[in-house]
Amino acid sequence: MKYGVKGYILKQDFEGIVPAIKAVYKGQSVFGGEIVGRLPNISGENESRESKFFGKGITEKEFEIIKLAADGLSNKEIASRLYLGEGTVRNYFSSILDKLGLRDRTQLVVYYYKD
Repeated sequence: MKYGVKGYILKQDFEGIVPAIKAVYKGQSVFGGEIVGRLPNISGENESRESKFFGKGITEKEFEIIKLAADGLSNKEIASRLYLGEGTVRNYFSSILDKLGLRDRTQLVVYYYKD
């Protein structure tokens, strides 16, 4: 990142290559889950937040969706950003809410920011 790297994914991640290229082209940074785990921890806050979710069975993709929802993005915006259909995003939210025992998106965002 210090040298201007905008993305790094493993070549085994066939499904993620095209979306990653498109995201980097749009100015976003993309790092595969295996890579993120190897990067030095920039913020302990992010690590504890992630462990709170991953400890409850949340997948990397679900956590990415949670972060975008916490940033205020709509289902349509999340779908566009992640190259998914809106129905797929809704299905992800249903799964996330079930895993965390939450009722709705508002509770999810509050849970995300809560210590």
